[in-house]
Amino acid sequence: MDEIDIEKAKVILGDIAKKMNDDQLKDTCVEAQYLVESWLDDYERSIFEGKTLRELLGESI
Repeated sequence: MDEIDIEKAKVILGDIAKKMNDDQLKDTCVEAQYLVESWLDDYERSIFEGKTLRELLGESI
């Protein structure tokens, strides 16, 4: 996560981000991204017979 991403996160999160230092904000964003990707993979597997969209399209991760 670079400085531009940190600034975007601060704008989006508003007052919540003011209570965090940059390292905490980075960690929170990384954790949120991981959860979103994990939940999306789980959802895709539930509708595409156990495969993600990337797997169906043959893309490498």
